Amino acid sequence: DEVKTVTAGITDNKAKIAKIYDYLKSKMAWNEYQGTFVTTSLKDAYKEGKGSTADINLTLIGMLRQAGLTADPVLLSTKGHGFLNEAFPSLRQFNYVIARVEVAEGKHMLLDATDKDLPMHLLPTKCINDQGLLVREEGIKWVDLKPTGKYNLTRAFELSLNEDLEWEGIMKVRCKDYAATSMRED
Repeated sequence: DEVKTVTAGITDNKAKIAKIYDYLKSKMAWNEYQGTFVTTSLKDAYKEGKGSTADINLTLIGMLRQAGLTADPVLLSTKGHGFLNEAFPSLRQFNYVIARVEVAEGKHMLLDATDKDLPMHLLPTKCINDQGLLVREEGIKWVDLKPTGKYNLTRAFELSLNEDLEWEGIMKVRCKDYAATSMRED
């Protein structure tokens, strides 16, 4: 019922995804536990308002599916956990789960709803670690985990030299994508 209310009147897939993504981030907080399995039932985690990466991102997948979108989990290994052995994958290699949703025919988006400050189009940098394993009813498939944004930092200076031969002025800083995320974290 909440998904229907949140997406009422929205027909554009990307707008639906954004509404659900923002809504879930406002309802659930990450408890700092990374994992690929839920720690409790998704219903209980949602009611409690907090959960692991799996609790939150699998809830996101459920909500996206409820809205009529094609969404599936992607298992991955974070940078600190190491690279995956694609030839012989095992469950121990994975320590994180994110969502993959179809935006349009053949166009997909990777989502992680655990970070309140992260824009929808960016994955946390810890998740950008070569490959992830897409899990679907039709089978599994390796997907690239490439950055979808850049580290965009611009500095502009308006300086003048005073009588004491010291620089005075104004510095303006503009951050975008990963630079803005890093600035918010700091």
